[in-house]
Amino acid sequence: MFSSYMILSGVFGITVNLYGSYILDRFNLENRFPKIAIIIKYRQKASKYYVVFNILYITSICLINIIFGLTALSFLYLPQ
Repeated sequence: MFSSYMILSGVFGITVNLYGSYILDRFNLENRFPKIAIIIKYRQKASKYYVVFNILYITSICLINIIFGLTALSFLYLPQ
């Protein structure tokens, strides 16, 4: 459950980085929520690093889940 939350958090981060300017223009966030607009503009400046970090983050969580699942299955089905 926790890993699903972390993956969704990473996907949300990538989405905000890639579509930040569109979101600002479409929903007029600069006037409605100036603090959120400042955060989105700051994240756009460092977007390359955030996207790479989030992709690595999601990949590592998925690999950990796969390894944990295989380990659990091997303990379950190993002969005693």
